[in-house]
Amino acid sequence: MLPPDRTGGSESVYHELDPKAFRELVNRPDVYTLDVHVPEQRHVDGTDAFIPYDSIRDHRNLLPDEDTPIALYCRSDGMSREVTAVLSELGYEEIHLLRGGIQAWNERDLPLSEHRFGGPGVRTDSLESDGHTDPDDEDDP
Repeated sequence: MLPPDRTGGSESVYHELDPKAFRELVNRPDVYTLDVHVPEQRHVDGTDAFIPYDSIRDHRNLLPDEDTPIALYCRSDGMSREVTAVLSELGYEEIHLLRGGIQAWNERDLPLSEHRFGGPGVRTDSLESDGHTDPDDEDDP
């Protein structure tokens, strides 16, 4: 069951998740996980992309199709809350926010990735080492 929707301004609707629920969501293969904190920080395991919160529109090409669920976070959740309105304007309807950001994540001693993007971008390496696996791969010989 999803937590109640929150309205960030008059346009965006998103779901706030605690670190445990956010971690479960990030592990789903259909979810696109996005870090928007500036400057770049250590990322949640399974993060698909890093785009600074203030340049989401400029990097629209790095975002998935509008029907893809997005898991969104930053350091404390202020920057990611701002991004919910932009994502809503772009047509995204399933937006999930890590309540308390990486600070809350760290309080729970949850794992962070060593991967660095070095600038706006999408991961091109395998996410398997970060716990973001494709369940179809388990059947491969």
